[in-house]
Amino acid sequence: MDRRAPAVAKLVGLALLACGGGVQAVAASPAGWSIQAPAQAAVSPTSSLTLTIPADLSAAQLASLAIEIDQIDVTAIARIGKGSIVYAPPQPLTPGTHDLRVVEYAGGRILPRGEWSFTVKSPGETGAARGWSVRGSVDATMSERIADSNLTPPAPPAFTANGTFDVKAVRTMSEWTAQATIEGLYGTDNGTSAISGQGLQPAQMQASLEHGKDGVVVGDQTLPFDNLVISGLSRRGVSGHLMNLPGDTDLTGFSVRDSTLAGFYGGLGVGNSDDLVSGAVVQSHPISGSPKALTLQAALVGGSTPGGLSTVVPYPGGNSTFPPNTPLGSVTSVQPGAGSAWVVGAASEIPGTALQVNGQYARSGFDFAAGSGQPATHADDSAYLLGASYGVPLPAQWTLAANATYQYVGTYFTSLANQTLAPDRRAATAGATLSGHGLAFSGSGGFTEDNTDDNASLPTVRSLPRTLNIGYSPPLPASVTAWLGTPSANLSWQDARTHNLTLPAGSQPTDSDVVNDSATLNFAYPHLSWQIGMAAGQFRDYTGQQDNTDTFGPTGGINVTFAGSGFAGFNLQLLDSHDLQQDTHTLDKNYALTGGDTFWANRLTAQLTLSINHNTQQVIPGTLPPQLVGNDVVLKTATAQLTWHAIAATATRGGFDVGLSSAWNESSGLNSSVLTSQGFSALATRGLQTFLTVSSKWPLALGDR
Repeated sequence: MDRRAPAVAKLVGLALLACGGGVQAVAASPAGWSIQAPAQAAVSPTSSLTLTIPADLSAAQLASLAIEIDQIDVTAIARIGKGSIVYAPPQPLTPGTHDLRVVEYAGGRILPRGEWSFTVKSPGETGAARGWSVRGSVDATMSERIADSNLTPPAPPAFTANGTFDVKAVRTMSEWTAQATIEGLYGTDNGTSAISGQGLQPAQMQASLEHGKDGVVVGDQTLPFDNLVISGLSRRGVSGHLMNLPGDTDLTGFSVRDSTLAGFYGGLGVGNSDDLVSGAVVQSHPISGSPKALTLQAALVGGSTPGGLSTVVPYPGGNSTFPPNTPLGSVTSVQPGAGSAWVVGAASEIPGTALQVNGQYARSGFDFAAGSGQPATHADDSAYLLGASYGVPLPAQWTLAANATYQYVGTYFTSLANQTLAPDRRAATAGATLSGHGLAFSGSGGFTEDNTDDNASLPTVRSLPRTLNIGYSPPLPASVTAWLGTPSANLSWQDARTHNLTLPAGSQPTDSDVVNDSATLNFAYPHLSWQIGMAAGQFRDYTGQQDNTDTFGPTGGINVTFAGSGFAGFNLQLLDSHDLQQDTHTLDKNYALTGGDTFWANRLTAQLTLSINHNTQQVIPGTLPPQLVGNDVVLKTATAQLTWHAIAATATRGGFDVGLSSAWNESSGLNSSVLTSQGFSALATRGLQTFLTVSSKWPLALGDR
């Protein structure tokens, strides 16, 4: 197994400070704010819920907010920012009274930020409501290349037509709700907009039937579970949900495709028993009145994987070693097989404290049939995870937050529903953050170690990652910030030492160290921000297998927003990589210029971008073979766009836009013919193209509003 450390990566040290605006803050200070609920107390089942929050909350505060509806966390599907929280129900809310709660996790503490009780009107309460609605939109864009020069053959089509569509239909009858949604795209076969030559492709298809909070969903879906067996399972199939069972228990059952489906292929994802993952998840909150005080979860899945090409990585039996030496995310040939896995877990926010603990234990077994020169395989193994976090307020308005996790994944552990979980690995991390008075100190450390079964025929490699960060945003008087801008600074240091613990005969040793440092300074005014920074690093290989490298480069930029809707910005990055053994330098020089504005009462908009990349060695390090590029490569691109909004779109009438755009790119140091023959034609293309575009978007609104 190849355990060598990769070459040192190039790091970018840019950091931008966003300026808030628009909606006025509800409270005078972001430290003691609360939500502002809408004036109305009754809404329709499909209405979006909008809450006002202070516009000057920091990005860290926005990320620490949680939204609950009837004690169910809906943060993942809410839009938070720009002075508001917007929750668009993916399914119609049931008639009756509901409770919405917003909390903030600050320094390990849970800070309530307000509650709102609202009533969802039943069809009988809406007067002339018909109990059904159809909502959607269709947009189309037609583009004709009206001028070009110096295009590298083969030239792209001169005329293209494409667009997107989405339709959602809802039917409500008493306590039952049925709905169907479809989203997709269509277009001419220009090599990018169509799949397999088909011009019409649905991206998402789903139908559901609900009774209260219980329901069945068929089609595309993402199961909201995150454990060692099921994590972000997004597939097409069928699932059923039973909510509010005794003991505040929820039950979810599912049967979905193991392989991903695109377009019309596979229909709604049911019917192929050789390509399914099926299972059930039970989740309970046994402590009444405090659902997060204790959460218990158990899941059982089983399924089969068809042979052929798949992104299932890794899988046993692939190259005579366990686990196979296959990069994550790569496409590889997979043996047909079947298996099952189960997991139990518990999580708790200890009442009256800021301590949160969680633990999971999982086990799996699988059988892969023999075929294509690979032997039949049977194996089973376990995995477990332990974690804890704690926050405590300190004197003088300081807070301390700490966390620690330990994870073990056995050599033969695999889950057909969580196939990217790397086996044969144990890892531990611990970190802490101390913040107050505009200062924030954070650090973390741990280890990652493979060969969990201590197989004497395999090398054991341990990595020791460590990080330190210091941030400072001092509260300064207006007399200072008026000319300097509101400042913020950040320093970071990262180190990862990787070395062998065991080294069998014939194996290549691993002993390397990667260090990266960065520093940024940002100064923000109401309509302007400017920043400077530095990134540096070093790579040391103490085995002599790879060259030692030092990197260093400054960054800088300025961004301006005008009183209207205009903007302009310039950013640059320089990065020099010095190979100490060869005494050679690789220099990256990147420049980006952007600008745009709205004229004529929002009827005419313009935007310009210019980007230049100058690299003395490679275009994209590590992704293109050296024979495709020269020793000095320059890539230049520029785009300009002018759009006339001839007819503004409304809720009941479509809009109409006419645009004129140009795209120019030029390159030197590239072997264009070889790039084109090997599938990198986008890099090989050069020249100027000018397009005339016509676009329109039409709404669809029938039934109840």
